[in-house]
Amino acid sequence: MKTTLLANKKLNNFLHNNSKNDFEISVRENLLYKNLKVKNGFIECTVEDLWHVAYRAWFYGITIIGIESNIDQDFPFYDFCIEDYVEEVVNFGEYNPSQWILTALMPIVIANPGIQLSFYIDVPEMNIPVLKKTIAVNLTL
Repeated sequence: MKTTLLANKKLNNFLHNNSKNDFEISVRENLLYKNLKVKNGFIECTVEDLWHVAYRAWFYGITIIGIESNIDQDFPFYDFCIEDYVEEVVNFGEYNPSQWILTALMPIVIANPGIQLSFYIDVPEMNIPVLKKTIAVNLTL
């Protein structure tokens, strides 16, 4: 049976205590969500916030593999999960792998400004050393 990256990540995090998961949460909180309104791992997302997250993901070499909403508080029975179907995470260089986020979410964010979104990420192994140093610098500021 074949599963997506997001499904594999959620399953591994559920079954195992994973230090890479802790690192990715730290990257998400300190780099992607920096200066945004965060509430329990979700950001209250506007169009500008969505652009910030997509740009930061590209800039830091982070792959966003899925997004979940938490808007069922305002819109009963309306919740969603969107994921990117990639085979494996690689270093994309100049290619922007976060373009799919803008395409999928922009109409939703325009219609519902302040929607609560959580971004699931995967950090390519080759980017981990650089991001560890970047987070350490940001944490001391």
